Amino acid sequence: MTMHPGVRAAIVALATALLVAPAGLAHASESSPIELSATPDRQEILAGLPCLPAPPVTLGMTNTGDEAVYADTFLRADRPLELSRAMFSSYVPAGTTVTAPLTVEAPYGTEPGRYDVTLDSAGQDLVVPITVTAPPARAPGDNLLLGEQADPSSTYVTAETAFDPCGAVDGDHAWSTSAAWSSDTFGEFPDTYTVTLPEPAWMNRLDMYTHETQGLSAWDVRVETSDGAWRTVAEVRGNTAAFVSSTFPDVEAAKVEIVALDSVDHGLSRIREIEAYLGGPPPAG
Repeated sequence: MTMHPGVRAAIVALATALLVAPAGLAHASESSPIELSATPDRQEILAGLPCLPAPPVTLGMTNTGDEAVYADTFLRADRPLELSRAMFSSYVPAGTTVTAPLTVEAPYGTEPGRYDVTLDSAGQDLVVPITVTAPPARAPGDNLLLGEQADPSSTYVTAETAFDPCGAVDGDHAWSTSAAWSSDTFGEFPDTYTVTLPEPAWMNRLDMYTHETQGLSAWDVRVETSDGAWRTVAEVRGNTAAFVSSTFPDVEAAKVEIVALDSVDHGLSRIREIEAYLGGPPPAG
């Protein structure tokens, strides 16, 4: 697993804070038996890095009354925060709590500081403070794709199995639905996996971690340069290895794209992780 120490430290600090943070609570009003809660009651997030979001906040609606009710909670946030939902609605039996996840993100360029997410249900408000901090600066030799915006051509999702579109840029080399990516077009190629950088960056190496036994057998590495033109900087054919490092002349890229042309089983495109670097030798395997 390759991750910038600053990014790793920030994520660990956030996770630790979330484990010990209490739940925020808004008590039931005279007009409604619903009591709102948020766990944790406050959160610290990084600006940018859309594929390394903070853990979700768990929203709660507790029915303190004697009869079941239908309850709605509306959510709003200070700009430019982005919320994964604008509303939480549910049937709530008497004496029970229903929950729902809420992911809060701050786009690149968000000024560090405090912002509020407000929950509103039947006239009662619960405010969840959000502290936005700047993302760690990239250092020489860092993986340039870690946590950046990923846009695959498709992602394998069923009722039982759901891969994450961000799975190939999350810093985890494991093969799992939460830490890898698979296409959803069996036997149909090409598939693409595109990563957009917040600003153009120089690179000369692309490391591919594909599936150990049913990985990619052929692919192109393409980059979009700062002038908007696309260039193919590396081609791999006849591959059966789980790890391949491709080097190429220095290029300044705004986007990096894997064009998957075939897999060992001629079925799906499967990627555990892709990483881009400027300089330095690739890892041993």
